[in-house]
Amino acid sequence: MAEQFEEVHEQLTEVDETLDSMADEINEIVNDAIERSAANVSYDLDEGLFSASLPVEEITGRISKRLDPPFFVSVDGSEIVIKDIREEYDIDDSMFDDQRERIQNLKGLISKLESQHDEGAPEDKVLYLAEYLGMSMDDAKDELLQLKQKGEVYEPRTDRLRTT
Repeated sequence: MAEQFEEVHEQLTEVDETLDSMADEINEIVNDAIERSAANVSYDLDEGLFSASLPVEEITGRISKRLDPPFFVSVDGSEIVIKDIREEYDIDDSMFDDQRERIQNLKGLISKLESQHDEGAPEDKVLYLAEYLGMSMDDAKDELLQLKQKGEVYEPRTDRLRTT
């Protein structure tokens, strides 16, 4: 019993150290992106007003380029949020294990993403998520093309997708 407890304790310690390391790395990436971005600051001492704005899109772009799956960056109002893909879109890692279900699962993935984006699901995110979940980029593009040809998916504007 003592050996099992020792083994579990070691595993939990390793997980804790890994999570700490990941948090430190994400914090470093975010701080670096913010430091490299120009803030627009204005103040009026007579009125007692101070305002600062950060180029949120620029910062999220810089963070996205350095952040690896399963994490991704999104903007929620004035906040930059880093989330786990699997939890954000309620995605099961085994979604693309069965080849027969890949087209329907890709359509479901598009549906989940489009519900969170007013202009439709960003095509690059759909492909990114499909690749992360086990499809090759070429297969994901082929499946997406099939969905478009069948009329099950369309582009309301360039690089945005909607399901029918």
